[in-house]
Amino acid sequence: MIITVSWNDFRLKYYNQNTIFIKEDDDYWYLYTLDEHFIIKCILKKQENMEERIMFRELNFVNMQNIQWVLDVSDETIQSIEKQEPVEEAVEEIEEVGGVDE
Repeated sequence: MIITVSWNDFRLKYYNQNTIFIKEDDDYWYLYTLDEHFIIKCILKKQENMEERIMFRELNFVNMQNIQWVLDVSDETIQSIEKQEPVEEAVEEIEEVGGVDE
């Protein structure tokens, strides 16, 4: 499951504790990390002013040991979650086939 949070929440809770994966395009930075069973995502709009963009990047992303730049982020996780059957149906199918008695 992917959960999107604000920059303030992301920075306070995850930024200094977890590995942060970053992808960027012309207008946004996309930041990802993991919190047990969840993928945590933060989307930051880049500043209009190029100087502010560079300052933000230098301050938050350069020389940080836990930052990993990525080439691409796959949406397969979202698609595979949407395709999964509800747990009740999966359990019924297992019971119909039979199980192992211990």
